[in-house]
Amino acid sequence: MTINTIEIENYKGISKLKFSPKKINIIVGKNNTGKTSILEAINLLFYNEEIQKKTMASFFNIYSKNRTITISATVNDKKIKITIREPSETEVTNAFAKKLIENFIENFQRNKKENIDKIFIKELETVVIKNLDDEFRNVLTRNSLVLSNEKGEDSVYHTLEFSMFDKLQILMRVITEQMERLLPTQEKTEQSKHLRNAAERTIFSPSFVSGFASSAGRLNRKLIQQSYNSNVIYIRSIIDEINISFSRRRPEDSERLHKIEKIAKEHNFIGNLEKLDFDNVLFTTPHGIRGHAFSFLGDGFKSIIGLLWQLSSDKISNSIILLDELENHMHPGFIKELIKFIIDSSKELNVQFFITTHSSDVLEIFLSEELNEIERTYVKDELRILKMDKIKDSMTIAECLNYDQSRETKDKLLLDLRGI
Repeated sequence: MTINTIEIENYKGISKLKFSPKKINIIVGKNNTGKTSILEAINLLFYNEEIQKKTMASFFNIYSKNRTITISATVNDKKIKITIREPSETEVTNAFAKKLIENFIENFQRNKKENIDKIFIKELETVVIKNLDDEFRNVLTRNSLVLSNEKGEDSVYHTLEFSMFDKLQILMRVITEQMERLLPTQEKTEQSKHLRNAAERTIFSPSFVSGFASSAGRLNRKLIQQSYNSNVIYIRSIIDEINISFSRRRPEDSERLHKIEKIAKEHNFIGNLEKLDFDNVLFTTPHGIRGHAFSFLGDGFKSIIGLLWQLSSDKISNSIILLDELENHMHPGFIKELIKFIIDSSKELNVQFFITTHSSDVLEIFLSEELNEIERTYVKDELRILKMDKIKDSMTIAECLNYDQSRETKDKLLLDLRGI
């Protein structure tokens, strides 16, 4: 899978951006010029649920009066697009009521499998809407966004503040009382208990602790994945992600770790590495083989293993990798070998990379004579440098450079990376 063109408008620090990526895209620029925002926007295009954050109100570009975000891309010659806007109060309350009743009915039917009349479900949704006071409506509306796909299908995404928890409990009591009207007298005592349990499960379910999205929102992601065979991997914090991956390891992951050990030795990432294990790592020393717990090793070592863990996934072929600040915690010597590995992965496995960096070492290695002839030939054809800047702190300026242009302006690019 390859992104051929990408357009981003009014998203965070990006006022307007359009460019045609290649297989390896290095995004450079000073702080607050929108480098990480590019990665986030690409990820959001494929995984719509990423919009559901407590900071969703800050997605809009603060310098623009236009409160609509547009992100689109051509992927394998097919156009995909999302727009994000602020919702009306009616859109939010309707979506909230529908999702709340849907969750409640689902939880209730765990214990009692029976069909509930659709008309009555609509009545319950109306009860929810009528019982939302002004404060609840205001909180819902300011913490919600509407995302539309290229087919014009709308999904409301929302996060719920904990300050509304007491009001949500009161609302669930009203719904429970309405449901009790359906129960036969002889079943009332037993079923009322099930209703209260269903209400508690609804309140404490992840969708209402962290937020909710309409059913269309969940469907959108599935449709995109099926239609475009999306495999987008966003690596935000290598160390955090490797710690999580190791803590959740499965038996079959041992083979993957053995593969990483082999790669690390072949590329000489860690010169004295003897054996790599989830719990204990062995090194060759002048005093023999010594072991250290993985958790006690340095961030540089963990960063290398973490990145190799991501790049050795079975899903890596034909994927898009979004990598934020490759150089974090790494010695320049490690960076060189990792860049060579990235080039090889892109070439052999058809992987497209989008990498942000503040490191002059990263840029110099990609443009240097240290690469072998095969690597240089590939980079000459498949490297793009996207230099981000801004005019008067508001309008995004992006300069897209190919390999030759990057070499010609290398000194200027390096000075900019050093903040000079």
